[in-house]
Amino acid sequence: MLAPGGQLLCDSSDIGYLFEDTPELIEEMDYYGEQTFQMQYENVIGEAFPWLYIDSKTLKQVAEENGYVAEIVAEGNHYDYLARITKKCLRSCEHKKTS
Repeated sequence: MLAPGGQLLCDSSDIGYLFEDTPELIEEMDYYGEQTFQMQYENVIGEAFPWLYIDSKTLKQVAEENGYVAEIVAEGNHYDYLARITKKCLRSCEHKKTS
């Protein structure tokens, strides 16, 4: 999915705080970050589409399970963050990160 040395930058939010007063709703869901949106402008209504808000802990876990590394690059004030996803190096890497 990524070229050697490539990266994917993404942003997301942990929306778990929206369910703090109703934890039973989280138990009924597959994952609370899986949402469906539908846009509307005046009388024009678009098709509903899926959207994923993934918390950073879950992003890191899923990345790891699939041979990637998710690094949180920046965090915002409202449970939001910017992440960098790279291919996990299993042996010595040609493209080691430099600081």
